[in-house]
Amino acid sequence: MHSTTIIRMCLAGIPARLNIVSMKNLKVLITVLCFLLLGISPNFVASQNFEIEPIVLKGEEIFKNEFGILDLNKIDSLYVLSTKRDTVFRVYNISEEFIGAFGKIGRGPGEIRRVAYVPDLRNYNNNIELLIVDNQVLVATIIDLKKSLSEEKIIPVTETKLPRELFGIQSTDVYLIDEYTLFGIYDQ
Repeated sequence: MHSTTIIRMCLAGIPARLNIVSMKNLKVLITVLCFLLLGISPNFVASQNFEIEPIVLKGEEIFKNEFGILDLNKIDSLYVLSTKRDTVFRVYNISEEFIGAFGKIGRGPGEIRRVAYVPDLRNYNNNIELLIVDNQVLVATIIDLKKSLSEEKIIPVTETKLPRELFGIQSTDVYLIDEYTLFGIYDQ
Protein backbone atom coordinates (compact mmCIF):
# COMPACT_ATOMS: atom_id res chain seq x y z
CA MET A 1 0.00 0.00 0.00
CA HIS A 2 1.45 3.37 -1.01
CA SER A 3 1.58 6.39 1.29
CA THR A 4 -0.71 8.16 -1.17
CA THR A 5 -3.35 5.47 -0.66
CA ILE A 6 -3.03 5.68 3.14
CA ILE A 7 -3.47 9.45 3.13
CA ARG A 8 -6.40 9.21 0.73
CA MET A 9 -7.99 6.58 2.99
CA CYS A 10 -7.59 8.92 5.99
CA LEU A 11 -9.23 11.71 4.04
CA ALA A 12 -12.07 9.49 2.84
CA GLY A 13 -14.27 10.51 5.76
CA ILE A 14 -13.96 14.21 4.88
CA PRO A 15 -16.64 15.63 2.59
CA ALA A 16 -15.57 16.05 -1.03
CA ARG A 17 -15.73 19.84 -0.95
CA LEU A 18 -13.14 19.87 1.89
CA ASN A 19 -10.86 17.34 0.22
CA ILE A 20 -8.26 19.73 -1.19
CA VAL A 21 -5.41 17.25 -1.33
CA SER A 22 -4.67 16.65 -4.98
CA MET A 23 -1.91 14.38 -6.21
CA LYS A 24 0.36 17.38 -6.89
CA ASN A 25 -0.22 18.90 -3.42
CA LEU A 26 0.36 15.52 -1.82
CA LYS A 27 3.73 15.08 -3.54
CA VAL A 28 4.82 18.55 -2.43
CA LEU A 29 3.70 17.82 1.15
CA ILE A 30 5.58 14.51 1.28
CA THR A 31 8.72 16.14 -0.16
CA VAL A 32 8.63 18.93 2.45
CA LEU A 33 8.11 16.42 5.27
CA CYS A 34 11.07 14.33 4.06
CA PHE A 35 13.34 17.38 4.02
CA LEU A 36 12.19 18.33 7.50
CA LEU A 37 12.84 14.85 8.86
CA LEU A 38 16.28 14.71 7.25
CA GLY A 39 17.14 18.18 8.53
CA ILE A 40 16.46 17.30 12.16
CA SER A 41 18.15 13.91 12.20
CA PRO A 42 20.34 13.05 15.22
CA ASN A 43 23.38 12.63 12.93
CA PHE A 44 23.53 16.39 12.35
CA VAL A 45 26.89 17.75 13.54
CA ALA A 46 27.61 21.42 14.02
CA SER A 47 30.27 22.62 11.62
CA GLN A 48 32.06 24.76 14.20
CA ASN A 49 32.59 23.82 17.81
CA PHE A 50 34.23 26.42 19.99
CA GLU A 51 34.72 27.03 23.66
CA ILE A 52 33.73 30.26 25.35
CA GLU A 53 36.37 31.52 27.73
CA PRO A 54 35.05 33.06 30.95
CA ILE A 55 35.85 36.69 31.60
CA VAL A 56 37.21 37.58 35.01
CA LEU A 57 35.96 40.94 36.23
CA LYS A 58 38.48 43.01 38.11
CA GLY A 59 37.32 45.46 40.69
CA GLU A 60 36.54 46.01 44.30
CA GLU A 61 33.34 44.65 45.81
CA ILE A 62 31.41 47.34 47.63
CA PHE A 63 28.58 47.13 50.15
CA LYS A 64 29.18 43.41 50.78
CA ASN A 65 27.05 43.37 53.93
CA GLU A 66 24.07 45.16 52.40
CA PHE A 67 21.11 42.90 51.57
CA GLY A 68 19.06 43.22 48.38
CA ILE A 69 20.51 46.32 46.75
CA LEU A 70 18.16 47.36 43.97
CA ASP A 71 19.61 50.73 43.09
CA LEU A 72 22.88 52.51 43.89
CA ASN A 73 23.36 56.25 43.36
CA LYS A 74 26.28 58.52 44.18
CA ILE A 75 25.96 62.24 44.70
CA ASP A 76 28.69 64.46 46.11
CA SER A 77 30.28 62.34 48.85
CA LEU A 78 27.25 60.13 49.52
CA TYR A 79 25.91 56.81 48.29
CA VAL A 80 22.13 56.38 48.35
CA LEU A 81 20.94 52.78 48.11
CA SER A 82 17.45 51.42 47.50
CA THR A 83 17.21 48.04 49.21
CA LYS A 84 14.79 45.26 50.04
CA ARG A 85 15.24 45.92 53.77
CA ASP A 86 12.63 47.20 56.21
CA THR A 87 14.01 50.69 55.71
CA VAL A 88 14.15 51.11 51.95
CA PHE A 89 16.70 53.91 51.58
CA ARG A 90 20.15 53.58 53.15
CA VAL A 91 22.81 56.30 53.01
CA TYR A 92 26.59 55.84 53.28
CA ASN A 93 29.51 58.22 53.02
CA ILE A 94 32.30 57.82 50.47
CA SER A 95 34.22 55.54 52.89
CA GLU A 96 31.16 53.24 53.01
CA GLU A 97 30.36 54.16 56.61
CA PHE A 98 26.65 53.96 57.40
CA ILE A 99 25.03 57.37 57.93
CA GLY A 100 21.36 56.50 58.26
CA ALA A 101 18.24 54.93 56.79
CA PHE A 102 14.69 56.01 56.12
CA GLY A 103 11.54 55.05 54.27
CA LYS A 104 9.19 52.24 55.13
CA ILE A 105 6.82 50.44 52.80
CA GLY A 106 3.17 51.18 53.50
CA ARG A 107 0.35 53.58 52.73
CA GLY A 108 0.78 56.06 55.56
CA PRO A 109 2.54 59.42 55.69
CA GLY A 110 6.29 59.11 55.31
CA GLU A 111 5.92 55.70 53.63
CA ILE A 112 6.07 54.48 50.05
CA ARG A 113 3.86 51.84 48.47
CA ARG A 114 6.67 49.64 47.24
CA VAL A 115 10.44 49.50 46.90
CA ALA A 116 11.50 52.41 44.73
CA TYR A 117 14.34 53.10 42.38
CA VAL A 118 15.94 56.53 42.44
CA PRO A 119 16.19 57.66 38.82
CA ASP A 120 17.62 61.05 39.68
CA LEU A 121 19.33 62.96 42.49
CA ARG A 122 20.34 66.59 42.64
CA ASN A 123 22.02 69.07 44.90
CA TYR A 124 19.51 71.93 45.03
CA ASN A 125 20.09 75.02 47.22
CA ASN A 126 22.76 73.14 49.18
CA ASN A 127 20.36 70.29 49.91
CA ILE A 128 20.31 66.84 48.30
CA GLU A 129 16.96 65.80 46.84
CA LEU A 130 15.92 62.41 45.50
CA LEU A 131 13.29 61.78 42.85
CA ILE A 132 11.22 58.61 43.08
CA VAL A 133 8.38 57.68 40.74
CA ASP A 134 5.58 55.30 41.70
CA ASN A 135 4.34 54.17 38.31
CA GLN A 136 1.41 52.25 39.82
CA VAL A 137 -0.29 55.33 41.24
CA LEU A 138 1.48 57.75 38.87
CA VAL A 139 3.05 59.98 41.49
CA ALA A 140 6.50 61.56 41.29
CA THR A 141 7.92 62.54 44.68
CA ILE A 142 10.93 64.71 45.43
CA ILE A 143 12.41 63.76 48.81
CA ASP A 144 14.52 65.97 51.11
CA LEU A 145 17.46 63.72 52.02
CA LYS A 146 18.72 65.66 55.07
CA LYS A 147 15.28 65.94 56.72
CA SER A 148 14.39 62.34 55.84
CA LEU A 149 17.59 61.09 57.49
CA SER A 150 17.07 63.18 60.64
CA GLU A 151 13.42 62.10 61.06
CA GLU A 152 14.00 58.53 59.74
CA LYS A 153 11.01 58.73 57.41
CA ILE A 154 10.33 60.09 53.94
CA ILE A 155 9.93 63.87 53.97
CA PRO A 156 8.58 64.95 50.57
CA VAL A 157 9.42 68.36 49.15
CA THR A 158 6.77 67.96 46.44
CA GLU A 159 4.48 65.25 45.15
CA THR A 160 3.23 65.52 41.59
CA LYS A 161 0.43 63.49 40.07
CA LEU A 162 1.48 62.35 36.60
CA PRO A 163 -0.93 62.19 33.63
CA ARG A 164 -2.65 58.86 32.94
CA GLU A 165 -0.97 58.73 29.53
CA LEU A 166 2.27 57.92 31.35
CA PHE A 167 0.87 54.73 32.90
CA GLY A 168 3.48 52.03 32.47
CA ILE A 169 6.43 54.40 32.30
CA GLN A 170 9.58 52.91 33.76
CA SER A 171 10.56 54.84 36.87
CA THR A 172 14.19 54.68 35.78
CA ASP A 173 13.36 56.73 32.66
CA VAL A 174 12.34 59.91 34.50
CA TYR A 175 14.73 62.77 35.27
CA LEU A 176 14.36 65.94 37.28
CA ILE A 177 15.07 69.09 35.27
CA ASP A 178 14.10 71.70 37.82
CA GLU A 179 11.63 72.30 40.59
CA TYR A 180 8.69 72.16 38.18
CA THR A 181 9.91 70.01 35.30
CA LEU A 182 10.34 66.28 34.88
CA PHE A 183 11.85 64.78 31.76
CA GLY A 184 11.02 61.25 30.73
CA ILE A 185 11.46 58.79 27.94
CA TYR A 186 8.33 56.86 27.06
CA ASP A 187 7.53 54.65 24.11
CA GLN A 188 4.20 52.96 23.48
